[in-house]
Amino acid sequence: MIDLCGTSGATAVSFRATKIGCEQPKPAPCTIKVDPYEEVVGDAATCPASQNAAEMRVVVKSAGRWQVEARALTDSGYVGKCFGPGTEEVTLVTKAQVEAGATIAVSGRSGPCPPP
Repeated sequence: MIDLCGTSGATAVSFRATKIGCEQPKPAPCTIKVDPYEEVVGDAATCPASQNAAEMRVVVKSAGRWQVEARALTDSGYVGKCFGPGTEEVTLVTKAQVEAGATIAVSGRSGPCPPP
C-alpha cells in the first residue's frame, strides 16, 4: 500500500525499483550498470486529496538485488519511502522468480531507501 499522497504538496506517486546488486552476494563475479543504476518505473498515480492509499506494483525482468521505493512528487522535489520483503530493505529477485513471473510482496519502511 502506498500512502504518500497525504504528503503536503504531493501531486503524483510512482513505484520504482533500482537494481543495486547481483543475485549472488559478493564476491560473486558480476557487473551491474551503476552510472546511472538500472531503474524500472512501475505503477504511478496522481494524488487527489481523497486518494491516500493504493496498491502498486513494479515488474522487473532480471534477477538481482533491488531497492523498491515509492516516490511522491511534491512542489519542492520528491519524498521517498522504501519497501522490502519481511524486515529487509533490499528485495532479492532470483532468476527462477523472473522466469516464473512470481510476485514478491513488499511492505513499507520508515523512510526513503539508503543510497546504493
